[in-house]
Amino acid sequence: MVPSETPTHATDAKREIEAALDWWRQAGLTADFQDEHSVWLDAETAKPVTDVTEPSAQQPVIRKKTPPPVKPVGGERITVAKAVPMAGSPEEWPAELAAFQDWWAGKKDDGSDGEGSGPTPHRIPARGTAGANHLFLVPQPEAEDRERLLDGPRGAMLVAMQRAMGLGETDCYIASALPTHALQPDWDELVASGHGAIVRHHLGLAAPERIIVFGRRILPLVAHEPAQDAANLRSFNHEGRSVPLLAAPELGSLLRSASQRKRFWQQWLEWTD
Repeated sequence: MVPSETPTHATDAKREIEAALDWWRQAGLTADFQDEHSVWLDAETAKPVTDVTEPSAQQPVIRKKTPPPVKPVGGERITVAKAVPMAGSPEEWPAELAAFQDWWAGKKDDGSDGEGSGPTPHRIPARGTAGANHLFLVPQPEAEDRERLLDGPRGAMLVAMQRAMGLGETDCYIASALPTHALQPDWDELVASGHGAIVRHHLGLAAPERIIVFGRRILPLVAHEPAQDAANLRSFNHEGRSVPLLAAPELGSLLRSASQRKRFWQQWLEWTD
């Protein structure tokens, strides 16, 4: 006869289960819904996500206070850096990808870095080579980025996603619609200013096999169609070439929402089937 489990053992087992569930909530989606398991978060390489934990029933909800606005000192007016379209006419844009990446990063002819327009010290270049299997387009660099695009928590999640997709570093091209991080980009203004032409030029030079756009607000920068039609964009058509395109929520939204991660993953599986 098997002895019944004591209340202490039951309590310990319950605590272990709750602790495991809390860990899964932090990690978010951890499998790719295929026959073989794929890890989204690698403990050795991915940075821990500590600011998106969904509170359990036993945990109090801690809300961060919004810092008060900075007051001008001595009557000096303080301005916030805003997104500024890249300068130049199409005839002046580099026609080779490597040269375009240097131009996008603000590098001068002598190899030195130019001054960025956002809070980061320099513009952040795209990374990857032409003809990549997947191109991942994001609105802008992360606030933490200094020399490498997506070097913060969103980038760590993207790396884990790429592994689950079976993509290596050479299979991916990472680009942003803006060269610097801006606090509150006015995307409508950027579309109206013609900034989309530079984004499309960049995508054309990169010439990927597939494109995933993270952030529906930047879809009008990718499409030749009006903004209302860009919401239904399914392909990137440029200079006689059509590339399959998948529109996804911003990486920050995916990082915060397990349900959005699950929905995006299912869409990607259907898209690549």
